[in-house]
Amino acid sequence: GFGKSKKKHQEETVDIVAFNADMMKEIFRNSELRYGVEANVNMVGSKAYNENIKTSEITNDVATRYPDDKNRMTTLAAYASNNWEINKKVIFSQGLRLSNVSLLASYTPEMLEITQFPYSDDMTQNNTAFNGSLGLVVMPEKGWRLSANLSSGFRAPNIDDVSKLNDSNSSDQLLFVPNPGLKPEYSYNAELTIEKTFNQQVQVGLTGFYTLLDNAFVARPFLYNGQDSVV
Repeated sequence: GFGKSKKKHQEETVDIVAFNADMMKEIFRNSELRYGVEANVNMVGSKAYNENIKTSEITNDVATRYPDDKNRMTTLAAYASNNWEINKKVIFSQGLRLSNVSLLASYTPEMLEITQFPYSDDMTQNNTAFNGSLGLVVMPEKGWRLSANLSSGFRAPNIDDVSKLNDSNSSDQLLFVPNPGLKPEYSYNAELTIEKTFNQQVQVGLTGFYTLLDNAFVARPFLYNGQDSVV
């Protein structure tokens, strides 16, 4: 802030360990199976302090952006998809994915005293979901192509969604607070496409799609300890 001697520092570190194995096998003629597994671990470190720019004194009296103790998010998944060319005019595809996302976030007693948050217990989540897709491509005659697809999606809350503390700019006077009870969001999608190619040079297509987003992550007014505002 202009004219102030205290400079606030908020510093984050993210360490990521990831593994992915993607394989492919032809199970029978004109049918290709892709399958694999993946694992991803994110570890987030968050610290904050005030620096007096006149005296160089450091004081730990400011809140961190994320919990300052343990922050870990682990994603495990297995998936498979098949692309089957039934004949020269019809292609049928299928996909399936199993995901598990776990999360741990916790504050030190010192930070709980600074923030006055009622989160003495660790924030934990464990979410599992199946997602799938079905696709069909039909080429009834030369130059024409019809395709349809159905699919579902899933996103589990991450460290930022569940535990971030944020003072937005002073003009809007908003405070974003942690929400350990946040639930995953899901999407359900449908798509239909019609394409026509003229003289093997000009392609014209029309696509219609619909997405239903269930339990979307959005910011909403919230009562904190029974009050709609804090000092």
